[in-house]
Amino acid sequence: ASYRQIFLDLAARGLVPGHLAQKLAAAASFRNLVAHQYGVLDPGRVAHYAFAPRAPCQAELEDRTALVRPEGS
Repeated sequence: ASYRQIFLDLAARGLVPGHLAQKLAAAASFRNLVAHQYGVLDPGRVAHYAFAPRAPCQAELEDRTALVRPEGS
């Protein structure tokens, strides 16, 4: 499965809210565009995406991260 699909699968299993999974899936796709240089990137759009507010998404991730325990704890 792709990184994008993993987030969608987590949402399908009820482990991540659907709206958050969609945002994370989009971020994974964007990462692939940048990392693998698929097509031509518009620097203005890249800057907009890179500096877009992420506070609500980050808060949800922090809540979910609190549920994960390191192995052996």
